[in-house]
Amino acid sequence: MIWTYLYNIVFYASCGVTVVATILMITRHNAVHALLYLIISSLSLAIIFYLLGAAFAAALEVLSLIHISEPTRPRLIS
Repeated sequence: MIWTYLYNIVFYASCGVTVVATILMITRHNAVHALLYLIISSLSLAIIFYLLGAAFAAALEVLSLIHISEPTRPRLIS
């Protein structure tokens, strides 16, 4: 019984964080702040996916974050 309430609290809090972080990400002029809000939005979306039973989609969301934050290196053509 208590787990149901906890599940609902975490789910709705994560939904709220996702919506607010996405709106803030779109409206920021500073690219660093927008990137931080993108990371927060993606992590809270991964929590939503996991709570809905889509653990694989949650893992893909986290892996996409790792790919976004990895700096690109110039490749030398040999």
